[in-house]
Amino acid sequence: RVNCVVDYFGPSSFAGMSASKEASEKGALFQFIGKSYADAPDLWAEASPLTHVSSKSAPLLAIHGAADTLVPIRQSEILVEKLKNAGVEAALHRVDGAPHGFHNSLATEDAQRAWKAALEFLHRHLQPR
Repeated sequence: RVNCVVDYFGPSSFAGMSASKEASEKGALFQFIGKSYADAPDLWAEASPLTHVSSKSAPLLAIHGAADTLVPIRQSEILVEKLKNAGVEAALHRVDGAPHGFHNSLATEDAQRAWKAALEFLHRHLQPR
């Protein structure tokens, strides 16, 4: 069983990403799923994390830049909301003005705060009982 999840700007509804380049033959989601959204919308839905949220889901901390144009922050907002509605601990660490991949520059205060939030979350959930 997964004890917890730290999600850095990941998509939660692949169908919600279908209008982007991810649905083309060059996109990461197409490569992962093997078919375009137009050819297999049910497969895209089944592969989406949102489809599998339940009361047994692991606690989640989503970290997302509000200026992310590759994976809109709405993807994380919806996932956190659905987990909370299922009774699962979930939180969004929103980084205003940050683009996709902002964590790659540890020199920024935003990236450092996000890493600190992730480490605190992991420490809290992964301590031996």
